[in-house]
Amino acid sequence: MKFFVYVALLAVVPAVFGASWSYLTQDTWHLIPGSNCNGNSQSPINIIPSIATTTDLSPFVLDGYTDENSNMDLVNSGHNVHVNLHDEVQDLYKLSGGGLPTTYTAAKIFFKWGSVNSQGSEHQFDGATYPAELNMVHYDKSKYADLPAALTSLQWDAVAQLIVMIEVGESNTAFDSFLSYISQIANYSSGTTSLGQGNLPSFPIRNFLPSDLSKFYRYNGSTPSPNCYETVILNVFKDPISISQAQLDMLRTVYGVNLNAQGNYKMVDNYRRIQPLNGRTIYYSSAVTISPMRALFILALSLSLLLDRF
Repeated sequence: MKFFVYVALLAVVPAVFGASWSYLTQDTWHLIPGSNCNGNSQSPINIIPSIATTTDLSPFVLDGYTDENSNMDLVNSGHNVHVNLHDEVQDLYKLSGGGLPTTYTAAKIFFKWGSVNSQGSEHQFDGATYPAELNMVHYDKSKYADLPAALTSLQWDAVAQLIVMIEVGESNTAFDSFLSYISQIANYSSGTTSLGQGNLPSFPIRNFLPSDLSKFYRYNGSTPSPNCYETVILNVFKDPISISQAQLDMLRTVYGVNLNAQGNYKMVDNYRRIQPLNGRTIYYSSAVTISPMRALFILALSLSLLLDRF
């Protein structure tokens, strides 16, 4: 009997090691060397608003997000589609405020989506899912040389993510910036997996976020794929953004590295299942988002009013 168990393990373990892990093998992610996928602070979670602790986490400050920069790559990783920011432009995008412990530098944006519109997002609200989800990833560049160093640091505050649910509705011009080029990285097996600098047009990454950033949920969690590092402060906006059905269908034309549940290599259902909360606190904030210039204006006005009293 022990022999057959050993043989079975030999058959399963190679399938989840290294680049060959799959969203169909989530139950065995914890077997990957160095994996944290059985940790107590894993992502994603089902956000239950009625149990969230309401607090004012202060306004987010987004510095540089409305600027347009062309130093971006469109990448098919085999598991997700990424918009990666080059090192030379990362410093132009700074995220602070919002109760965050430090200032974070933007590094990449990646997407999750389903094979059908009833599934696709990793996070849920009261058990309800969206057809897609966007993640904007930042790291503490004052402490870590790059994003991989931050992720593997195992420090709870090394990385901060802004997460947006995506619903089907009106066409979103922000997505046109890269969807027009999606066919060039769609076939992972061909080796054409990255569209580099000079080919992807410049656009403000602020356009990927909801217009109102004042309402969001906060919890401590992990990266949603191996090795599931528990180094992330996750900020999930209450308000979704919309894309058209045609835009969502363009994402579904991308091929990945693994077979999906439909028996082909289409990159769909690339989301992790809901993880237990394990006693973690979910915070809800409805602070007012302001820009750095707006913050300076408020400070100057406050000083002016104070001086007028003397």
